[in-house]
Amino acid sequence: MAKMDDSDLLKHLQANEEDSAEYIDLIGATRLKAMREYYREPYPGDEELDGWSTIVTSEVSDAVEAMLPGLVDTFTSSDEAVVFEPTKPEDVDGAAQATDACNYVFYKQNNGFLVLYTAIKDALIAQNCAVEWRLVSEMVRDVQEVQGAPIEALAMMEAQGFEIEAATPIPQPPQPPMMDEMGMLIEPPQLFNARVSRKKEKKSIRVEAFPPEQLHIKRGWTTPLLNDCPYVARAMEVTLSDLKQMGFKGVTAADLRASDD
Repeated sequence: MAKMDDSDLLKHLQANEEDSAEYIDLIGATRLKAMREYYREPYPGDEELDGWSTIVTSEVSDAVEAMLPGLVDTFTSSDEAVVFEPTKPEDVDGAAQATDACNYVFYKQNNGFLVLYTAIKDALIAQNCAVEWRLVSEMVRDVQEVQGAPIEALAMMEAQGFEIEAATPIPQPPQPPMMDEMGMLIEPPQLFNARVSRKKEKKSIRVEAFPPEQLHIKRGWTTPLLNDCPYVARAMEVTLSDLKQMGFKGVTAADLRASDD
């Protein structure tokens, strides 16, 4: 297959986006009906039925809430959301490290319990759920306390990009005068207690469950495994800050103007 240029790639993505959006609209009515039944909302037009009862029963909500604890417990009864099994003796240490790393990201860096709870509840109500992970980059302030630093050390830290937020001179106790080899008086160096900071990039992995109606896939794709799906996208509203956290460094506000494309 010939390599696409930017124009052909954009047209290809737009065609897939339109097709998947139409597919989502087709199944959206079924999900909307399920959501209305769960939240016991009247159906559109019910208010025009003169003499009919306005009571909405709670069978769907009761069934979901009854099944949810057992399903959540199945996935959260262990503190390991995922386990890597070694296939060879030399893979034992690597599998253990991969298991620890993934579970740390899922349960420590993210609220893994809430992710599973939300996804399972979406699956019961809307007959589908969606979870994604992505690498998030953000700028954070690295604050450090410096004790007993001479003025030269603070100047060196400034040259390295640190900002001196506060610097308090340390009172020097009285000392007998000191002379160098030439008989010149040596002044004791003034020391400081300081607080310094600088901005640095922090990267982390974010795992979150999102509304299944935001998940766009190629029409007719039937398996929940999306690795080989030709088109997978998430339709969501984002801010300029969100895009920068996702790694899109060159995006400006002008690029985010409303468009039908």
